[in-house]
Amino acid sequence: MVTSKLENLILHSFEEFYSQRLKRLVGLKLKELLRGQNIHFLWILHRPDCRDMLGAILEAAIAVDDDRAFGYAFSQSLARIASETGVSEVDIACQAITMINDIGWEIPIYKDFIEEQAKTLNRFTHEFLINFCRPNGSIDLMKLVRYSSHNENEHWITIEMHLADVVYEYVEDNEDDKNEEDYEDDWEDEEDIYELAQIGMTIFI
Repeated sequence: MVTSKLENLILHSFEEFYSQRLKRLVGLKLKELLRGQNIHFLWILHRPDCRDMLGAILEAAIAVDDDRAFGYAFSQSLARIASETGVSEVDIACQAITMINDIGWEIPIYKDFIEEQAKTLNRFTHEFLINFCRPNGSIDLMKLVRYSSHNENEHWITIEMHLADVVYEYVEDNEDDKNEEDYEDDWEDEEDIYELAQIGMTIFI
């Protein structure tokens, strides 16, 4: 009886917890999250790895109200189960922890959340590299601070704009020294690049 009640409570709480996290995760935009961030604090904690820093920003954005599912209401439910079954609250709490480890991580909503979180972090990393990393991989901290401080001179470069620049540079580089007989082959190459850019836009937008 205790096991059944606890299992139902934990499954319900996990469903609520990760469904709310998933809702907050979908639609997050890095260009908005970076505005107003305490870059100096993040830099001290996570330098020079941008992925660690972005992970911290992402976690803070989706952690709002995290304690609702496993907070006061959850504690009250544990106390109620203890009262109904005659088992001490301490024993009930210990059993709940064990069951969370056993069953909580296997529910579908948790796996959906982890997959979406990974995709979002990958997208954030891509956008961050385009906007704030130098060719050698180092972070342009001054540019990042200016952007975070709402400096109007720092404009956001979208993935679409970046891909368009790549295509344009490729076409420009291949315009020089082109022989008439291989013009058709070069144009096919350019079409391939455009097609690749379109695929890239479809994936990352």
